[in-house]
Amino acid sequence: MKKWSNKSIAFISIFVSITVIMLIISVRIFPPSILPTFKYSVVGLPVKLTGFIFGPIVGFLTGVLSDLITFMFVPSLYSIFYTFYLGVTGFIPGIFFWIFIKQGKKFFANASIIKRHEDKIEVLQAQLISENDETKRKMIEQKISLLQTKIKKTEALKYNKHWLNFSWITNSIIIFIVVVCIATTIYFIPDEIIKKNKFINKKLYGILLVVFGSTSMIIFLLFARFFKFFIRNEMYLRMAPIVAFSALHEPLGNIIIAFGDVQSGVLDSFETSLISHFLTSPIKIWINLSVIYLTSSIIIPMVNNKSFYSY
Repeated sequence: MKKWSNKSIAFISIFVSITVIMLIISVRIFPPSILPTFKYSVVGLPVKLTGFIFGPIVGFLTGVLSDLITFMFVPSLYSIFYTFYLGVTGFIPGIFFWIFIKQGKKFFANASIIKRHEDKIEVLQAQLISENDETKRKMIEQKISLLQTKIKKTEALKYNKHWLNFSWITNSIIIFIVVVCIATTIYFIPDEIIKKNKFINKKLYGILLVVFGSTSMIIFLLFARFFKFFIRNEMYLRMAPIVAFSALHEPLGNIIIAFGDVQSGVLDSFETSLISHFLTSPIKIWINLSVIYLTSSIIIPMVNNKSFYSY
């Protein structure tokens, strides 16, 4: 297990402090932000950023501590589901960073692919030396030649093509699954609940809104994948996981926070709370993308000695 450096501990403390300060300031400026709907939109961003930078465990702990500490300084409605929600808010970004940045680099980066091919060539060359059968020697030589060709093709690539495709396809699939799940959930919510909503009082409108917002993310990932502005400097490799984890976090988080709304007495109906959170999800996802991407691009190299791809 990797030990935390003093710098990492300091940054984690800073982010917890930022979370508390952001809530205190927002309540001073806009008192209704003490309500859970506004509160967790405010404090959620630094928690997500912490998870994305330092990993899922640290993200989860930061979320839990942030909720408890903010409650001490700014008492409001409380539910254990709210605390768990902020924990999940920090956990999911860390998982996505680990999968798509750390493991993505390990398995799909050009340098990693070339290294694996070179290792295979070394093994085959050792077999070739000890092999006396001429037919088997030719087969081994063909395999070596094929691997050398693959190395040359990979070296000729200007960008991490395989890593980009892995990130693009996998994240798009995740978003698509999320869209289907949300649309299905809205479809099965009783019409009486939908009609109580002040903004969207028809089920079809709610489904169209969610589908439009989520589909725009898939289109963005597709467009950005083949646009040089996004793939240069590996910008796309950072943006795609942020879009996808935001898309996944929203429905999961909305379910948790809806239980909290009912338990704390904010709303009487779980379905009403859930649909109200669902409708604002697309907006929050795009805010997450802009804020987390820009902030992480500055802070992660500072934490990891100018390297973006590790925590």
